[in-house]
Amino acid sequence: VRLIYENGDVAEVFSGTSYLIRTAQKAGVPQTSVQLHFGQVRFVISSQGPRKHLSVRSQSAVMGVRGTDFIVREEGSKGSRVTVLRGKVAVTVTGTVQKEFTVGAGSTGVILAKPQGGFQESAPRATTRSELREIQAMSKMSRSDSAELAALEARALESALKDAGISGTEVGSLEALDDLLIRKKFEVYKLNSDEAEGTDGDAYRKFFKNAQ
Repeated sequence: VRLIYENGDVAEVFSGTSYLIRTAQKAGVPQTSVQLHFGQVRFVISSQGPRKHLSVRSQSAVMGVRGTDFIVREEGSKGSRVTVLRGKVAVTVTGTVQKEFTVGAGSTGVILAKPQGGFQESAPRATTRSELREIQAMSKMSRSDSAELAALEARALESALKDAGISGTEVGSLEALDDLLIRKKFEVYKLNSDEAEGTDGDAYRKFFKNAQ
């Protein structure tokens, strides 16, 4: 299921997922929080939009974003993981006094269950080729004949490109954005193994720059 908001923010809810979205006003500022019970959700959030302070809570962690493209997988008592394609996500492990850690573009952060109970962070690592391909495959959706939905998808694509500071590229859909993003990652870094190298800064900007 793909949820597209009027400003172009996107939430993709994958099969077998249970979640709850809450919205509220705090000092006149819109606040959106997502409780992820289990499964996977992908968010593409504009840094200038009404959900720029989005937070995602799982059983093992709280994640705060400031405009980004990221995927959260919740595995209950086993822990959770967050993969970031663009921007950064701040993660705080539930029930600990640890300071938050940051997962940057091209990286995956994993929160693991401890044998004695509770959770602990694992240092962010480079997102693998297989993980990127899985995200790409899950995000593909059949096209709709609905003019209203097509308009919303066009707005979502425009918002993602604008937020990433990308222009002059021929990208006709959110799926095409993923295709080019992942393809250029492998071409730019000339990978010979199953592991994708991490990126510093904005992954979208690097990949599109080399795609033009």
